[in-house]
Amino acid sequence: MKLRALRLVSFGPFRDKELRFDGSGIEVVFGPNEAGKSTTRRAVLGLFYGIPERSKDGHTHGEMSIGATIEDDAGKTIDLVRTKGRKTTLRTPKNEPLDEQLMTKLLGGMNEATYLLTCGLDHELLRKGGDALRMGNGELGETLFAAATGLSGLHRVKSQLAEEADALYGARSKRPLNEAMKAFAEARKRASELATSADTWHAQKEQIAKARAELEALRKEHAEKTEERARARAIAKAAADLETSRGRLREVHEALVTTRAELGAIEGSGELLDHAHAIEKLKASLAVHRKAAADRPKIAADLDATEEKAKRARQAAPANAVSRLPAAGHVRKLAEEGTTLRERGRTHESRAAETENAVRRALDRMGETADARDPAELRDALESARREGNI
Repeated sequence: MKLRALRLVSFGPFRDKELRFDGSGIEVVFGPNEAGKSTTRRAVLGLFYGIPERSKDGHTHGEMSIGATIEDDAGKTIDLVRTKGRKTTLRTPKNEPLDEQLMTKLLGGMNEATYLLTCGLDHELLRKGGDALRMGNGELGETLFAAATGLSGLHRVKSQLAEEADALYGARSKRPLNEAMKAFAEARKRASELATSADTWHAQKEQIAKARAELEALRKEHAEKTEERARARAIAKAAADLETSRGRLREVHEALVTTRAELGAIEGSGELLDHAHAIEKLKASLAVHRKAAADRPKIAADLDATEEKAKRARQAAPANAVSRLPAAGHVRKLAEEGTTLRERGRTHESRAAETENAVRRALDRMGETADARDPAELRDALESARREGNI
């Protein structure tokens, strides 16, 4: 017989729990403490021989029930269910009753006690068997145990186990099992320290999410601050440019006030237009005047030389020599007119210089001023030119 599947429908803490076995070799069911290994062993025992009335594996969700798929020696599979009760506890999955002899046949007639000694050993049974071997001084206990189980060579196996135990726990041995157990305990402790519980993992996950949210908020704030800083810099530059423009505006305003004050002193352009021809003529006469001014030193020098000669001649001549000259009166008159003309020449020269300076200032101001208005200096120069005539 082979057990292909064990279904804990409602047994102990299990409900609808299924264990499947493919039958390819030895099947090992393992798990940590309190995982349900002993409960599963009792379930197999209850499946084969019935669930005790005072079973401690009662289920909180209803009637206790164990299902299984068994393969007989002929290779035929049988599905059956074991429930708790006093009779007819072996049934089909459709709740049809089955004869108990079917299970007895599948087990090969093995009773519960034999099954426990051969296939259902637990820690308690192993301890009791060891006590029996010890109390039987070895040989009798071994013989009885071998007869009950059908095992042979039990004494040889016992000797081998003793040798292995002495090698593992002997006083002279290095006790590799203890070393291995110590290494295992240290590794388990290290694994426990490195392991992360579900709560810790969720807490760390929440912290990571929170940190990411804070990072995103900081990035957003940084972008806003960067944009704000760029705006502040632009505003500062605009303020500096505005201050520069204001300075220029103040300069322009001051120049405008000065210009307006100067323009206020200038008469209307009608009089200037009326005398445009005279102004042009005055400009043309400046060239003649400049030439005359350039020639005047030579003429004055010649005149001085002539006068000096005349003076020396008068001093050298007799006292009545001049009066005897036929044209003495005319010469005297000419000398007097020369003196007068010399004075007038100096006067004209001074006035011409003043006029030239006034005309130059007037022309310069006309070039600086946008509209054609005549300043006071230009008007004075024009009046002086009119008085002097054609220079």
